[in-house]
Amino acid sequence: MGRIKNNEKFQHLLDSMKWYKDQKEKTKRSLVLADYEKERKEVRERTDLFKKEEESKNLKVVDLSNAKDKAQIEKFEDFSKTLKKDPVIEESFMILNDMMNTKS
Repeated sequence: MGRIKNNEKFQHLLDSMKWYKDQKEKTKRSLVLADYEKERKEVRERTDLFKKEEESKNLKVVDLSNAKDKAQIEKFEDFSKTLKKDPVIEESFMILNDMMNTKS
């Protein structure tokens, strides 16, 4: 549990989940253009933060489909980048590694 508490990616994930929940619970929106633009800017900034997160260098994602279509290759590359940024997947592999290295 200590590894998760100290993991910056997990903290960012928890903050994002809280922000998303708060946004979802907002049932009223302003009709004032300036307020709308301010809210959209905040959403874009949150999205940009995710795009800037570093990919885990410990995870390797391999395409086994032998895709030759450029669109399929690009789609897989985007999928791969998303997986490598996911702190839950990274932590899951760390747990598996800990389990394999634990002497019975």
